[in-house]
Amino acid sequence: MNDSFSARLEAAVSALPARFPGPGGAVAVLKDGEVLVRHGWGYANVERRIPFTPSTLFRMCSITKQFTCGTLLDLYDDPSELDGDLDARLPQLDEPSPGLLHLAHNQSGLRDYWAVAMLHGAPIEGYFGDREARRVIDGTRTLQFQPGTSYSYVNQNFRLISDILQDRTGRSFAELLQTSIFNPVGMERAILAAETRAMPDGTVGYEGTVESGFRPAVNNVLWTGDAGLGASLDDMIAWERFIDETRDAPDSLYRRLTVPVTFSDGQSAPYGFGLQRSTMFGRDVTMHGGALRGWRSHRLHVASERLSVVVMFNHMSAAQVAAAQILAAALGVPYEPDRSTQQPTALYGTYLERETGLSARVRACTGRCKAALSDGAGAAGGDFSHAS
Repeated sequence: MNDSFSARLEAAVSALPARFPGPGGAVAVLKDGEVLVRHGWGYANVERRIPFTPSTLFRMCSITKQFTCGTLLDLYDDPSELDGDLDARLPQLDEPSPGLLHLAHNQSGLRDYWAVAMLHGAPIEGYFGDREARRVIDGTRTLQFQPGTSYSYVNQNFRLISDILQDRTGRSFAELLQTSIFNPVGMERAILAAETRAMPDGTVGYEGTVESGFRPAVNNVLWTGDAGLGASLDDMIAWERFIDETRDAPDSLYRRLTVPVTFSDGQSAPYGFGLQRSTMFGRDVTMHGGALRGWRSHRLHVASERLSVVVMFNHMSAAQVAAAQILAAALGVPYEPDRSTQQPTALYGTYLERETGLSARVRACTGRCKAALSDGAGAAGGDFSHAS
């Protein structure tokens, strides 16, 4: 690193704990396959004074989805071989089922199963496990839209993929992740941590603020292929290094995960194989975030620069904003806050979505409203931020 680059990066990383205050966190930056930043701070468990280090296991939440799709592609060159398996898992669907690729690209037309459960009266902090998930999925009768024609972020798209892989292979999804991803990549501590109540090394996710104090977040959802990955910063560094090491191989796993994706009409799609495709600071970026009550994470990769950023917070600060600030520092460009987060008063009002018949109200959100949204998003998987 030249002096200017090093100074920019050091300043941006050093500012993270103050800009995004909470119990603990970790960040990594890689350039040309080399680790430039590998840093943890604060506590993984405040009550037990367990430090947050690069080897701390972290609940990666929906960053899991790219690993689920990676396992799918490792096992099946053509995922459409499994389309019939999906059809059998939607016994009451009154229209043609989506295919496996529709699931992987969030183009299935299904409605998010946890959100549906909440609409049916399930308590936010109630247990939502295999039986509850199967009951909601089995009860699917209609789709939001014809598969392949639109985009909607739906967690059980990826749970269905992992369930189908388990049944097809006769092996647990945890074992499939290990043999298809963790072992080849060198993710030595990574596990499937489906049970969200606790992490095996004692790491805790927290909700709250500096003003009100932080408290352990309550989670009772069981995630698998949609959000079940447990991994350390060092594990994620291994993933980013693997991406760089295999960048020139035409059939490398990450190249297959990041191939262009389209809708059925040929229009480019913003999401595919568990990864968002976007542009930041004039560069094409593949990325994804993860969120649950008490947990926020984000990873991004800029192939043209051979540059990766990983951010983890065991609290509910905006990891995607932190990652963007670090990326801007690494690229030497000014960071401009997303103006879309400013209050768009011209948009206030009530709207009817014609295709689904659902209504939405847009209004100013402060105080209690913000707290409710934060709790609701976190409890539902909180994976709205990385889909936007």
